[in-house]
Amino acid sequence: MVIKAVIDRIEGENAILLSDEIEIEISIPVSMIDGECRKGEVLDLTIEDMM
Repeated sequence: MVIKAVIDRIEGENAILLSDEIEIEISIPVSMIDGECRKGEVLDLTIEDMM
């Protein structure tokens, strides 16, 4: 599953992402984002079933 999300803000070591597609707020470590991340950037998140 791929979700589009916008970086809403950076809190410490975490990027807080908002997704209109599934109306959810997602917190991920900034280190998981390739390159620099800035407020307002759009990211494609890939969610995989690990089971």
